[in-house]
Amino acid sequence: MWRTVMVQKPARLSLRHNQLCCENDDGVSQLAIEDIAWVILESPRVSLTGALLSTLADSGVGLMTCDDKHLPNGVLTSFVQHHRQLSQLSLQLSWSEPFKKRCWQQIVISKITNQANHIAALGDKESATLLHHFASRVLSGDTDNREAVAAKEYWQALFGNDFRRKASTGTTAALNYGYALIRGAIGRSLAANGFMPALGLHHKSQLNGWNLADDLIEPFRPLVDAWVVSMATEFPWEENLSVNDRQRLVSILNQPVLIGGQALSLLTACEQVTDNLVRASREVSPPMLVLPEFGVS
Repeated sequence: MWRTVMVQKPARLSLRHNQLCCENDDGVSQLAIEDIAWVILESPRVSLTGALLSTLADSGVGLMTCDDKHLPNGVLTSFVQHHRQLSQLSLQLSWSEPFKKRCWQQIVISKITNQANHIAALGDKESATLLHHFASRVLSGDTDNREAVAAKEYWQALFGNDFRRKASTGTTAALNYGYALIRGAIGRSLAANGFMPALGLHHKSQLNGWNLADDLIEPFRPLVDAWVVSMATEFPWEENLSVNDRQRLVSILNQPVLIGGQALSLLTACEQVTDNLVRASREVSPPMLVLPEFGVS
């Protein structure tokens, strides 16, 4: 199992015998680079050596920085991990509008279906049936915005009519943190596959360098929602996420999900979806963009 290293105290990180070496007031600890998937820097008082940064990039280890609220806000990934960088970029630039619209249709169908299955698992069969109906009516490019219609029904079924996605609560803080983790994981995988994350299938903001990651994250969101809801039954989320809260959220990366009939960790599923996008692009076949499903076998 891949390890996620969270650095929550002032520390100095360096490379020692191809291991990440962490020195702080508690002493010195080391971990083999090959066992690490992510390094998350929560403390602003962390120094890193250039040798370590270079090795993390060469090894495909994601390095994530956080803002003053401990929310992930930046990712360092290798710029030249893929051996055919130019050919992959050319492939991405060749996407036709019909191809992009059909891929987005599949993404929206997958997202709404996962929302429906999550609600069904919680026992609300009526709302789940309605969401499945919305999923069956998604058009190419989702031109009539079934995604937004489904979202309203989903959030009300999940948290009640008074829930507001942008409210400052422990639940919304946990959701935002979980989404940021998955977004970073997808962004890292896109870079590793030679894609330009700014060039999306549906999202097109000129100010967003992560448009493609924001496309592919959509079917993963209900999986994060389910984790946040299930974990809150034991320990409610604090509005300012505690250290324990953030550790619980990071563990979502190792949770199993179904993709293509196979159970994979969520982190591996992010990589698999990117691989599927490569195959769909080469064959100009949107159905080859296989996406995650709610639940595990």
